[in-house]
Amino acid sequence: MARRFSQAMGRASAGEVSAEQLQELTDEAAAALPSFTADHVSIVLLSLAHLAHDPGEEFVRRACTEVIQPRVADFGGREVMTTLWAFQRLGHRPTAAGLEALCEQMERQMDGYNAQELVTTLWCLNKLDHHPGESVLGAYAAEIEGRLGQLTTKQLSMGVWGLATARYVPRASFLVRMEAEVLDKLGSFEPEPLAGTLHAMAEFNYEPCEQLFELTELHLMETSHLFSSTEMSMAVSALVSMGHEPNALLAHLERELSMPNTKSDPFAAMPPLELLEQAQVLAGREGQDPHQVDLLLHHLQMNLGVLDAKSMAAALVAIAEGLGARKEQILLPQVLEAVHGKLPDVDALDLYHVMLVLAALCTRAAQPPSHPFMLDLSAHLSVQLSALPPSELASIVTAYGLLVRASLFPPGERLRASLEAAVHRFTYGEQEEKFTFGELREVSETLQFVTLMQSEDFRAQLQQQQQQYGAAPSL
Repeated sequence: MARRFSQAMGRASAGEVSAEQLQELTDEAAAALPSFTADHVSIVLLSLAHLAHDPGEEFVRRACTEVIQPRVADFGGREVMTTLWAFQRLGHRPTAAGLEALCEQMERQMDGYNAQELVTTLWCLNKLDHHPGESVLGAYAAEIEGRLGQLTTKQLSMGVWGLATARYVPRASFLVRMEAEVLDKLGSFEPEPLAGTLHAMAEFNYEPCEQLFELTELHLMETSHLFSSTEMSMAVSALVSMGHEPNALLAHLERELSMPNTKSDPFAAMPPLELLEQAQVLAGREGQDPHQVDLLLHHLQMNLGVLDAKSMAAALVAIAEGLGARKEQILLPQVLEAVHGKLPDVDALDLYHVMLVLAALCTRAAQPPSHPFMLDLSAHLSVQLSALPPSELASIVTAYGLLVRASLFPPGERLRASLEAAVHRFTYGEQEEKFTFGELREVSETLQFVTLMQSEDFRAQLQQQQQQYGAAPSL
């Protein structure tokens, strides 16, 4: 069921899943809830959130009482994070008992969370307007303090913003180390994380050194064209609240405002994350100005490499949805370069959607991905396959098969051997989890296709079919 929802996400981005079909899937999921694992419920909720399909209050209540509360000990950092993120995205507040169970599990396990799981979980709790309690926040602050040197600027901002929003002031050692990190990484901050970090420092009533004020004001002046009005207002207000008068910055902003605005492209100076948000809101809607949508998606494609792996995967879905069949607007080299650079950081669920979108874009643009890209993707998959459960494995392999059809790339022997081992493991192995019949059929068909692709005659025949019909026929 979790796998079917994951696949539905990819098909829905292409407009191939109706609201009625989504509701049927949701009804099936509701009937199967008592048998769901932590992984199942988190993936289904995440899929519903990405698809913007409301399962209803009763589904949320049952997810809490029948899965989250009785099986909370099975929820790792990823499951806690994705479950809470899905709830806030869907606009549904979990039951009080469900929230408390997840918060207690977070406190028990947060030392094993990765940085993204840690900061996103508290961000989601704040979005759900739930205060996790002083004990959880104290443990969270200690965990963030211990990792300050390893956090990205975005993670640092989310971490301190989360504490400030929860009205928790960390101890003095945390604040001193936070200031040192901001000074050290000032030039690396994107506008939104910097504004959020300064806002958090002001909320903590912290009084930084004069050097931080001077360097921050100078940085804001040099990069003011990248800031939205909201971000700049937040940053200036934070400086003033902390006791600094940014007169030079204010004079600079006044000069900028007095200059005539001759730009016809409203997205040219927009930060990448804001481009992504705009694309998710505008690209799939009817009635939008096609020229503006094309401009937006052009800039988003050019900035894919700046986004983190998860944001990049979301951006690819928005691009494919927004561009539709307009192949002349697809900047395939830039897209492939960005994905290539992020491959090591893309998790299994995002990789599934990345490959689905790339297969669609390559087919629409009538351009195959480069062989170096496919070689690295094959190597990455060869490593990942051994760690995936059967449902995720089937989804990944199916998506890879679509990309192979689009690229006419012959997978190497190593990947083919990994596929065969995975099929054997979840068909005849000793693991409790096994392929369903449908999963086994999908994986076996892809394995058969991968084996055939090693034949030059078969690839030549397939290429001829693509030239004749515009795309290779599916198996």
